[in-house]
Amino acid sequence: VLTLFMGGLHGSVGTQEAVGDPRLLSQPSTDADDSLSGTWALNLSKSIIPSQQSTLKSLIAHVVVDASEVEVTQETILESAGRFNLHVKAKFDGKDYPITGAPGAYSAAYQRVDKDTIKAVIKMDGKVVVQETGVISPDGKSLAVICYITDATGKQVTVIAVFEKK
Repeated sequence: VLTLFMGGLHGSVGTQEAVGDPRLLSQPSTDADDSLSGTWALNLSKSIIPSQQSTLKSLIAHVVVDASEVEVTQETILESAGRFNLHVKAKFDGKDYPITGAPGAYSAAYQRVDKDTIKAVIKMDGKVVVQETGVISPDGKSLAVICYITDATGKQVTVIAVFEKK
């Protein structure tokens, strides 16, 4: 959903740094009628991230959703001062779309389950490395994302990330 693996949570990415503009990303316009659209900031204190996977300092995602597609522009800052500026635009058709700004050949496939739920499958070199499901809270102020991440050793790690709408 918000490609959390890029913030160093996916084992093979954590020691690399993406090439990108280090400035804060501009916020795309949003579809005000969609609860998933907006600017979302990761709340690390409310999230459950295994200590061996946690290299995040902050993550802000600008999400634009309409009836047929999603666009995510994300800035991730790592504790090591590394930074990732990522972008993906995809239709809700389950097909793979490229993620730009990532170190490697990553893609994302999205499905809209209902008005408050979105699913994503993230692949690296065609192999599934992350499966995410994001659900908006009833008040629309938070987004819980459960991520099943396959790390570099093949072990599956579960992360629960909580985002707050800004």
